[in-house]
Amino acid sequence: MNRPAILLALCAVPAAAGVLGAQTTAPPDTTRWSVVFGERHAGEVRAWTMPDGELRFTSRVNDRGRGAELETHIRLGADGLPAMLRTTGVDYYKNPVDERFELASGRATWRSAAEHGDTTVSGPAFFAAMNDASDPGVVARALLASPDNSLALLPGGRVTIERVADLQVSAGGRSRTVTEYRINGFGFEPFAIWLTPERRFFAAGGGWGGTVEAGWEAVLPRLTAAQDAADERRYAEMARTLARRPGHPLVFRDVAVFDAQARVRRPGMTVVIDGNRIVAAGPSGSVAVPAGAEVVDG
Repeated sequence: MNRPAILLALCAVPAAAGVLGAQTTAPPDTTRWSVVFGERHAGEVRAWTMPDGELRFTSRVNDRGRGAELETHIRLGADGLPAMLRTTGVDYYKNPVDERFELASGRATWRSAAEHGDTTVSGPAFFAAMNDASDPGVVARALLASPDNSLALLPGGRVTIERVADLQVSAGGRSRTVTEYRINGFGFEPFAIWLTPERRFFAAGGGWGGTVEAGWEAVLPRLTAAQDAADERRYAEMARTLARRPGHPLVFRDVAVFDAQARVRRPGMTVVIDGNRIVAAGPSGSVAVPAGAEVVDG
């Protein structure tokens, strides 16, 4: 599930005190992010560093009574990647969470309510947790520090990051420049996050809800608009480079067609497309295949 903390932020709730027997009263230098649904403050994400260097995170969101209560501890290895992660609390539907990951001596092990496993790790890798209260700046910084801005993903896959654009924002009489990045590999679509020049997590989300550094809630609409504009450019480029426009008829033979009038599925059909129109459809064998057509066998 992990789209690191973008989902942490949009699907989280009060961090349970003493979940890990740890310090849940955050120190004065704690970084805080607000979670906003519509124009409503719905919760908070907090992060701080312990004297021994361990990273601590808690998340708090109330989504109409639902939401996760999570506390995450992360210890970074010499390569700056998480060597230990543990998250406890409850998930969005209030199911118990006790998720663990450890990487030692080239062996990674993990366990959650959904799965458990282990594998040999021969190079830099980032663990994709099922439940995680940490902010997505953790994976973003790791990716930006990697030579090709990509990392192997555990239990499987690969995650990458790319820079999109800078944006100057203002709120409460303050201004700053933040940078939009897209992280790809956690789902079907890349997702946007915003980092400060110091590569600290600033914001994520958009549309109906998002997470933003406390005190900067008013800039979420601008961030969302910039993300939407970047999406439009990306989709236009994909349409330009991926679309294929045959200069001849295209025939799909022996496929199933849904008959909307009869409300039935009809197998063994052939469909002929010429230009932007369906010019023929019927049982295979009764539909003539135009000369020079490209035939796709279904």
